[in-house]
Amino acid sequence: MDEPEDLQNDVTEGAAEQGLQVDEQKLEDLKARMMAEQSIPRGLLAGIGAGLLAAFVWGLLTKVTGYEIGWLAIGVGFLVGISVRKFGKGLTPTFQIMGAVIAGLSVAVGKVVAISMAWAAEFDISAWEFFTSLSISQMIDMLKDTFHGIDLLFYGFAIWEGWQFALRQITQEEMASVLKLPE
Repeated sequence: MDEPEDLQNDVTEGAAEQGLQVDEQKLEDLKARMMAEQSIPRGLLAGIGAGLLAAFVWGLLTKVTGYEIGWLAIGVGFLVGISVRKFGKGLTPTFQIMGAVIAGLSVAVGKVVAISMAWAAEFDISAWEFFTSLSISQMIDMLKDTFHGIDLLFYGFAIWEGWQFALRQITQEEMASVLKLPE
């Protein structure tokens, strides 16, 4: 797994801004502990779960309101990113890539869910029955047929949010634990 390149710099710079010094051994111990806490499987499962939940909520809101509310893609990306962060505890770009990809795919699934709900009503079947009867190629065709240029903006927002929020943040307590005590 990648090394958290910015962790040492972030901690050292943060301490220097406050006129403090970092105990290098404590920092290495913190890095080792944080790296051991990372979990790609937990981050992946949490991101997928959050993405599916957000996609179905988006589809439901589209059905209820009659409007595709594109800015909800920001919420989808945020929810995915935060879920990857909380459960994956990632420090490396792997987690950011995971958050971004899952967020983008979740927005696409949300669009397919919204379209499925509308079309299911036309065919007088349940939305779930309609959705689960679709193949991946049919879903891709649905996305192509309903694509508008503005969709790129919303996909971009979701991907950015998934990327931005996927990394674990260093807490004040963790920062304090690596500082040298004044003599």
